Amino acid sequence: MFRFGIRLMMVVMFAGIGSLNAYGSLVSYLFIGDTGYTAEGVDMDYIDIYDNDMGSKTADIYGGLIGTVGSSFSSTVNLYDECIVEHIRAEDSSMVNIFDGSLATLTSHDFSRVNIFGGVFDDYDVLASVYSFDYSHVTISGGTFADDLKASENSIITICGTDFSIDGLSVGYGPITTASGILAGTLANGELMSNNFYISDDAGIFLVPEPGTVFLLGLGGLALIRKRKFAAGRS
Repeated sequence: MFRFGIRLMMVVMFAGIGSLNAYGSLVSYLFIGDTGYTAEGVDMDYIDIYDNDMGSKTADIYGGLIGTVGSSFSSTVNLYDECIVEHIRAEDSSMVNIFDGSLATLTSHDFSRVNIFGGVFDDYDVLASVYSFDYSHVTISGGTFADDLKASENSIITICGTDFSIDGLSVGYGPITTASGILAGTLANGELMSNNFYISDDAGIFLVPEPGTVFLLGLGGLALIRKRKFAAGRS
C-alpha cells in the first residue's frame, strides 16, 4: 500500500474555478463540483468529483500521488499517465476513464461505468484489481491486472480482445458460463492477461472481439449476405 506523509488537514471546495495545477500539494481532501477541472501532479489523500446538479462535471487528472479518487452523481473522471492511485471508487451513474497510471484497485457500483484502456493495477494485496457490483459496468480493453477480477450483484464486466481461454481451454466470445477460473487472452491493445475471475449474484463477464476483429467479422457477414442474395437472384 502507498505510504502518505502527514498532510495539512484541509477541505477545499471549488466553485467557478476552471483548473488547478498544484505540485506537492498538502491538501488531504479535495471535493470538486466544477466543470473542466484539471489536476497535475497533485499529492493528496482523497479527491472526490461530484455533480449535485446531475449535469456534466469532468475532472482530468495528470500525475500525482492520490489515496482515493471518487466519482459520483454523473461526473466524469479521466486518469492519465503518471498517476499513482491507491483506490478508484465509481458510483451514482458516474463515469471513469483510465488511460494510464499505476493503480491498486477499482470498485464500481450504483450504475457507474468504467472504461479501462491502459494502466497497471499493481499487486498491493487487495480484494481485487477490479471489483464491480450493484448494476455497474466495467469495460476492459487494455491494462495489466495483478489481482482478481470480480463481478457481483447484477454488474457486468466486458473484456475486449482475442484468443481467450479459461483454465487453459479455449473459449469463444459471449458470456462466461463458469463462476470462477483463470481467464487468459490478449486484450484489444495487445497486452496479455491471465487473471483469476469470480462471478456471483446475477452478474456477468462477457468476452467480445477487439474492434479490428469486429470489423473483419462485419466484412465477412456482409460478403455472406451478398453471396446469398446473388444465389437467390439466380434461382
